[in-house]
Amino acid sequence: MPYEASDELIELIWHDLHELISRRRIAEVAHRIAAGFADASVTAFIPIFVRRATGEWLRPEVAAALADR
Repeated sequence: MPYEASDELIELIWHDLHELISRRRIAEVAHRIAAGFADASVTAFIPIFVRRATGEWLRPEVAAALADR
């Protein structure tokens, strides 16, 4: 069964991003990244990888949101 980013993970990432990016956008990116791990045989660390990669992917959007404040 492929890994899917949980609501709890989306919430953590939302806080990581200072609540500047919508949960919907975070979920969109997190699910896209998680799909890359569909064939992973070991899944224990996937949430860590998804959390880190989602934050990196959305970093420019966070910077833009901060600039608009």
